[in-house]
Amino acid sequence: MLFLTTLLALACLLGSTQIHAVETFKRLTASEIKTRIIGSVVTDGSHWSDRYEPTGTLDAMELGQRKLGHWKIRSNEMCVTRKARKPIEECFEIWLFRNQIEYRRDGITLTWGDLRKE
Repeated sequence: MLFLTTLLALACLLGSTQIHAVETFKRLTASEIKTRIIGSVVTDGSHWSDRYEPTGTLDAMELGQRKLGHWKIRSNEMCVTRKARKPIEECFEIWLFRNQIEYRRDGITLTWGDLRKE
């Protein structure tokens, strides 16, 4: 009986480990970025926030300073251009796990934040 109880406990443990392993970040496609990110805010909660307006406008805050720009989606990547003396376009992958967002380039996480619908 002890053997069966141990075997059952081990099977439950392995089963829950496999389920947990499936829950991970997923790279969003262009259409998923449009439906999940556009019209929302990505923020770390205190230092920065990126609001992606449906009009293609980016309204960002960084350490209390407003940074305006534009966004577009190209090849399943979010590309943003912030207004500055010399505007530079940056493109990155969007990865999602529940409400957590990671901005990645070539698979490397640049920063992360929470997705908030507003």
